[in-house]
Amino acid sequence: NGLRRGCRRLPARWWLMVRIELYDLLSKTQEYIAKYYAAVLTDEHKRDQLKSYIEKFILDGGYLVHGFTEEQLIDRLYSEMVEYSILTPFLGASDLDEININAWDDITLTYSDGSMKKLEEHFRSPQHAIDIVKRLLHHSGMIIDNATPIAQGHLPGNTRITAIKTPVVDEDVGIETCARDSDRRANTLNTTFGIAERTFFFRITTTRKNNVGELGCFS
Repeated sequence: NGLRRGCRRLPARWWLMVRIELYDLLSKTQEYIAKYYAAVLTDEHKRDQLKSYIEKFILDGGYLVHGFTEEQLIDRLYSEMVEYSILTPFLGASDLDEININAWDDITLTYSDGSMKKLEEHFRSPQHAIDIVKRLLHHSGMIIDNATPIAQGHLPGNTRITAIKTPVVDEDVGIETCARDSDRRANTLNTTFGIAERTFFFRITTTRKNNVGELGCFS
């Protein structure tokens, strides 16, 4: 008993571990949660329980995903289900000024020191990117869809988000989005804010067949 107390529970079939792709496992996990614990998806007060149910499903099924530890996998599945997928670790980061989604497979981070970094990871598809941005906009009660393809909103921590989706942008792009920390930008950009916001919508190039250029929060 003394030895067991400090040990982590092994999968029920630890000798038959199942290697699986991340999004295939996500689909299986969503089906499992929806069937047996649907309330945790709609009740925010029960979100802590969701991770426990995800962990149980993974361990009982003996699932492994390449590149993920068990803890990382649980966190990622949780993020996909109720948070913001690959954006979750960066939202609210103290050293980050902007997140630009130029397309579903093209995401740029702009840091406070002016440096920029392209994320190696991206969304699964254009629709996946749209679904996650819809979730972000839900914080401020904003809706983005085909009838209203341009939307602005805000996130906790005074982060402003602006998004443009199909049919304004090409289908193979899916959605273009800028999430910007308003507080850190306020002092240096306050006088040009109006110009910057107009630039967001009217920056025209010939790189898109519909004449919508690559997204940027500011010119």
